[in-house]
Amino acid sequence: MSRVPPTGFLDDSGIRLVIVFLGLVALGIAKPAPARSLLLDGVVVGGRTVVAVGERGAIISSSDSGVSWKSLPSPTTETLTGVSFADDQAGWAVGHGGTVLATTDGGQTWARQLPAESVDTSFLDVLALDARTAIAIGAFGTTRLTRDGGQTWGSPSPIDQEPHLKH
Repeated sequence: MSRVPPTGFLDDSGIRLVIVFLGLVALGIAKPAPARSLLLDGVVVGGRTVVAVGERGAIISSSDSGVSWKSLPSPTTETLTGVSFADDQAGWAVGHGGTVLATTDGGQTWARQLPAESVDTSFLDVLALDARTAIAIGAFGTTRLTRDGGQTWGSPSPIDQEPHLKH
């Protein structure tokens, strides 16, 4: 079965998002965030809005399919490694130091949801299933699950303590 290429120049691939963004910056079409940061993940929200996260707590967004970008306030300086939205408004971002952030306004504002964990805890990705359910995964089999919009986060039984979970 062959994969049908996505329409438009952006899809939900974080790598493709970064490549497109860097290409637009090089051409002078898009302006980078004021502080330079390595972007590690991105997602298209609602068709044209793009939210990307990265090192030093960077959160940037574009409301015009990546033509222009703006930095958003971040409640952390930890590296953010994953971002996922359940719908046009509700989303989560995760990262190093056990960081879990949430938004309920399409990514314009973010709040810490899970108290900071050990510096050894690194979440590498997050999947938002709906506005109340998300799972964060990471290094050494770390998993956290919420079924109440982030009010509480549980630790499902790990599959194995060795693998780093991503995607």
